[in-house]
Amino acid sequence: SMNSTKDLSKLEIYPQMPQDMRILGGGPTGLLTALHCCENVARLGGTMFVCEKRDSFESGGSPFQRAQIVRLDPRWISMLRYHLGTRFEDIFVPLDGETMAHLSNFLIDMGFVELTTKQLEDIIQYGVALRRSAGLLRYNTEATIEYKWQNHSATTSLGQVKVGDAIRDFADPATGVIYDYAVVTHIEERMKERKSGMMKMDDMKSAGPEHDANKVIEMKEMKSKKASEGKRRKKKAYPTHMHLECYTSKGTMKNIFHTGSSDEKVSLDLRSTNLVSAKGKGAHGFEQFRVSTYEPYGVSCLAGAKVSHNMHQMGVPRWKNHLVNDIRTIVEDNTRLIGDFTKVISTQKIAERMKFHIESEDWRAASAMQLYPSNADAHSAIYPMLAKGVNEFFELSPRLFRQQVQGRVFETGDNSYLGMEVPREFGRWQQKLNDSLKTTSQQLGIDPKDFSKRLNRFTAKLFFQGAFDVLQSGDVFNPGAKNQVPVMRLVDSVVSRPLHELNNGDAFLVKDKMEKKHRGQAASDHLRPGRYEMISRGTGWLCTTPFIVRDMEGRVFAVPGSIIVYRANDFSRAPDGITESKVAFSTFPVAHYVNHAGIRRVDAKRQLVYIPVGDAQSTPHFMRYSGLTGACVNAMEMEKFYRKIITRTPFEKRFREYRFVINWSNHEVVTRGTGNNYGEDGFLRPAFTYNEFIKYCFHKTEEYTDMPGETPTAQKLFSPNWLRKFSSALVPRGLEKDPKYKKSLSDTLKRYLTAYAKAEGEGKDMDAKKELQRRYNVTKQAFKVIQVWAE
Repeated sequence: SMNSTKDLSKLEIYPQMPQDMRILGGGPTGLLTALHCCENVARLGGTMFVCEKRDSFESGGSPFQRAQIVRLDPRWISMLRYHLGTRFEDIFVPLDGETMAHLSNFLIDMGFVELTTKQLEDIIQYGVALRRSAGLLRYNTEATIEYKWQNHSATTSLGQVKVGDAIRDFADPATGVIYDYAVVTHIEERMKERKSGMMKMDDMKSAGPEHDANKVIEMKEMKSKKASEGKRRKKKAYPTHMHLECYTSKGTMKNIFHTGSSDEKVSLDLRSTNLVSAKGKGAHGFEQFRVSTYEPYGVSCLAGAKVSHNMHQMGVPRWKNHLVNDIRTIVEDNTRLIGDFTKVISTQKIAERMKFHIESEDWRAASAMQLYPSNADAHSAIYPMLAKGVNEFFELSPRLFRQQVQGRVFETGDNSYLGMEVPREFGRWQQKLNDSLKTTSQQLGIDPKDFSKRLNRFTAKLFFQGAFDVLQSGDVFNPGAKNQVPVMRLVDSVVSRPLHELNNGDAFLVKDKMEKKHRGQAASDHLRPGRYEMISRGTGWLCTTPFIVRDMEGRVFAVPGSIIVYRANDFSRAPDGITESKVAFSTFPVAHYVNHAGIRRVDAKRQLVYIPVGDAQSTPHFMRYSGLTGACVNAMEMEKFYRKIITRTPFEKRFREYRFVINWSNHEVVTRGTGNNYGEDGFLRPAFTYNEFIKYCFHKTEEYTDMPGETPTAQKLFSPNWLRKFSSALVPRGLEKDPKYKKSLSDTLKRYLTAYAKAEGEGKDMDAKKELQRRYNVTKQAFKVIQVWAE
């Protein structure tokens, strides 16, 4: 008995039952949260689940291309260094005087790292895989889960249930018995047809001499179109066979073999699970508050030898680069071509280059191929009007509100990324151009909606081409390498030229039926039709020595400089190496969003919470890396939340501490895009509708009333930083003390508040109406505090 007492004294007793963590979303935020919280979840006897809706084998396309480049700040670097150990040194720390072109740009001394989203996911996946192999977490792909925090319920289809999942209120179809929950122990092999989004090598090889590169691209586009049409159709159901351990409320267990349809909806058992949502942008619109204006924005991703060989110097030591240091490179060594990543670009110069390009032969041909590829007669009617419209934008450019737009140039070893603001007037000009061409396009039998999308994309590419030209011609890159900056091209050339007229790093297309011969041989005898890149130019008079080129599979060829080729664009490629990546170019509006609550208590008895993290918590202006910064803070605080269970910190204290830090972090994410809130030093400015603001105030009040005995006030709900943002949005400068405006604003807000509270109270019982009245009073008090801050 003495020994047993002694043994019991060594046990660590926790004040509550084991708590699982289920993370929805397997992007960088979800993976980092799993990596950082896995240890404490295991110490509490719980299980870590990561549920990712994508599947690398089945998708293969745009979800896993992810060529966007992100910049990690010191918080991320510290966490990766901690979790990856020596692997971090292998990946991120180059030898003295060297860079690693095949990986990324590393500025460890400055506290920043640049790499693609896919590279970041791969790196974190290594740490996740180690913990998964040790049985510390479960990582499930093709796991689409619909969660509702209001009743803490999660539903999915039977075909996406995984081993280890618990199904709540499971009904045995054979006996009709309803079990409290059923744990999936084994799933029979599913004979499910899988389709890869990647182009098979057999398709590539079939493009022999009788097929040119354009036909290969057409084959790929046709497959992509069929795949997208297939996704829009309802997926076919298939039988799912699984073994279950079924438990009653009294604890009795029974093993059952169950067969059901894959589309059958089931509820997961979350009675011991904290749920973390890391689904990313756009997945939480119903519970997020747009706190700023919308502004147009665009991104462009370039890749290939021109980036890795010319712009990154392939890891050549600095002293061999022939680059000269100057005052701007004291803190940043000349081991890469892209210097400081923030650029300010003149919109007038962009418009000037747009006018130049639209009159060029290549862009004239590109307009025909991209705007109306199946209507050869449309070019003569539409192109003159298009050129006239571009000339009108050039004439408008001196009157644009933003005479300079901010761009951010990130570069890794094999990718270059430009994210850039777009003037508001550009969108209005696009709409005007669409309206002027609408009648003509309809008369030519062109679908107006499809034509409008194509036109907007084409003109946006033209704008970005102008921006790349301005960057290339200006002294904004690494100053010691100004003369080495390559020319970036966003459309294929239609002008044939000898290979020796191209520069190192240029991409080019070889087509069949070439007339130019070298020593009596056709060009196709040297290179098959397809896409290639120049690696090394020939030397000597008239370039008599061979030129070294490579294809998209990495094979190297020595060819004469006299073969005829067509210069290709520099956009990032899809996994097949030929077609343009789906994420290579995009334009979209950006704004700041914050979640209505940083944390929600979903089960008071079991002390369970729902926590949105990353973009689900606060979405930044796309140009900023503050979104990943906020995600990192969310992961750190989530780990503290679990660790404090072990140290027996009361739930109420853990809840309040997490809430306080996340509200501060949300402010940090938004501030990087809004500056001082006036739209002058920041791209965006605080702005919102009255209804959305009142809804946000109500939900923030609910977040504070989750804790018994806590009385919410306006000062508790909003920190001084948030009060400044709200006052900037609601009270224009110069009207802070105007009595007429103050009264008008107060009356308007009260009118909207009363209408919203009345709508929320319909059908509610007396207790719910009392709670709504309390929120009403707190929100009305917040209006007064905001007006005081405005003054």
